[in-house]
Amino acid sequence: MKLTLIFDGGARPTNPGNGYGSFQVSDEQGVAKIVQKEYGSPITNNQAEWMTLEQGLLDITGERGFSGYELLVKGDSSLVINGAARLWKVRHPNLRPIADRVWALCDKMASVSFVWHPRSHSVVILGH
Repeated sequence: MKLTLIFDGGARPTNPGNGYGSFQVSDEQGVAKIVQKEYGSPITNNQAEWMTLEQGLLDITGERGFSGYELLVKGDSSLVINGAARLWKVRHPNLRPIADRVWALCDKMASVSFVWHPRSHSVVILGH
């Protein structure tokens, strides 16, 4: 089975600020759900992006289990997409622990692909 996870996160009203994020998980039949999260303060936009990716992966693994799933992950943060794909190093001490947890969750999937998309796609799908 193939799943798609689309995620976005940020901080408001400033960066750092109150962290928030949303993600959508959809399956091959197009059945989708959107989940919104609030992380509190002070959180940077990059922390919120990584945290939202982690929450999406936890949602998938907790609800659907690990084995046999091919996962396509889409997001508008080059930092997170390239970091999660292990194309870029994640060195920041506030981001590395989250990245380690994301990688551990990804390792439990049959396969994971990461695709960057423009911010406008996140806004249309997730509303922010």
